[in-house]
Amino acid sequence: MTSRRLFLFLPVTATGAVASFGAVYAFTRLMTPETYGWYALAYALMSFVHTGVITWAEAAAYRFAGDAEQEGKAESHARAVFGLVARGAAAAALVALAAAAIAGDGEARPAFAFAALVLVTLPFFNALQEIRKATFRSARYAVDRMALDLGGLALGVWLVWTSGLGAGAPFLAMALVAGALAVAGWAPLGRAMQQATPPTREQLNRYAAFGWPVTLALVFNLVLTVGDRFMIAFFLGPEAVGAYAAGYGVADRSIAIIFAWGATAMSPVLLAAWRESDLVGLRAASRDYARTLLVAATPAAVGVALVARPVGEVLVGEALRTDAVAIIPWIAAAAWFGGFALHYFSEAFQLNERTRERALWLIGPTVLNLGLNAALIPAYGLSGAVAATVASYAAAFAALGWRSSRLAPLAWPLADAAKVAAACGVMALVIVALPSPGGWPELLLKAGAGAAVYGAAALALDAGGVRQWLRRRPAGPVVADDARA
Repeated sequence: MTSRRLFLFLPVTATGAVASFGAVYAFTRLMTPETYGWYALAYALMSFVHTGVITWAEAAAYRFAGDAEQEGKAESHARAVFGLVARGAAAAALVALAAAAIAGDGEARPAFAFAALVLVTLPFFNALQEIRKATFRSARYAVDRMALDLGGLALGVWLVWTSGLGAGAPFLAMALVAGALAVAGWAPLGRAMQQATPPTREQLNRYAAFGWPVTLALVFNLVLTVGDRFMIAFFLGPEAVGAYAAGYGVADRSIAIIFAWGATAMSPVLLAAWRESDLVGLRAASRDYARTLLVAATPAAVGVALVARPVGEVLVGEALRTDAVAIIPWIAAAAWFGGFALHYFSEAFQLNERTRERALWLIGPTVLNLGLNAALIPAYGLSGAVAATVASYAAAFAALGWRSSRLAPLAWPLADAAKVAAACGVMALVIVALPSPGGWPELLLKAGAGAAVYGAAALALDAGGVRQWLRRRPAGPVVADDARA
């Protein structure tokens, strides 16, 4: 089942990569550095507002969907989630509109205004996707996720090119595509939700008790991820934000999509084992999960750091390229630490419904991040922001990793980690020794050679149990666990 689910979500991961890198490639060329900087700031604000106001309901939608389906209360759960998301979306949109009003004329206003529209439509799409993920409706989840990524990118590029909306165009595209998918997904549930039992106060309190600490923890994580952009804007201006966001987007997304792939495929398996009190199955599934992340994300982080210059030359517009390339290797390291902290170690807190405790453990890294940014950005510019990011994510990795080991029997295969590190070392020696013609030739040469060498070394060392994983890979077509809508 593990291999089948991982293979199922590979196209989703690939599509997300195309959308992320395509956005950097297109928008850094179609927008001025200042416009791209305002786009990055509006995206960061939208992320903060969405997380702070709505994400708790999305988290509850995922965590309790399986329980509700087992108890025959799926429609009641959907009704509760829909109502919570509707109220949260309205409040979030008002915050973004207030930011647009305060921003005044210029590039910022359309960016914040259309971000408010995203906050109306995207939460309904996300909540439905969380229910599908938790109840193993994997086919519909995958199709809609890919539709949002590719449709939003294509429409966004066209609107940036033709509409004159500047930094607001990508948000309008995302809002339109997410809205269409949300309507198509929720409409068939309308009658069933109306006839379902209204949510009880006890039910809503349980959702809130689980979800709000998740929101708090994710807000802290967002401070680590994008909070520095506001400080960069304050000290260095929106153009510097554009360069930082471009480099960050290339490096972080290269690794983050791998962690998101693993989490999408494996989190429901861990949750199902925990719900059934199958601790043996939980540990086995977590070992597969950890091995998968180690084998896939570690060489990605090392590889991105080693090919930062050709990656920047290929993906980032010339006006933002120099500063973006300089930060890519360090952000790749931060993304590796953050990926394990957010997507693996955090599972122990989720399973125990101890999300409030996870939030408390993130206070230290968050305060560290803010303090280091305030001290280092004025003195060292973007390099100071990068140093703060790496240090704070390493602290989160250490803190959550230590505490999670005492909450749930999640595996941490040290022997496999050592083998993966050795395989990455061999890969790095080869990449460094290769010529550097620049651009696409260098990227293709080093990426291809690096992947081949790493694959051979990992197979020789059996890093992450890769030999056994290859033997048990799906022999036939990969299908969803449950193709119901």
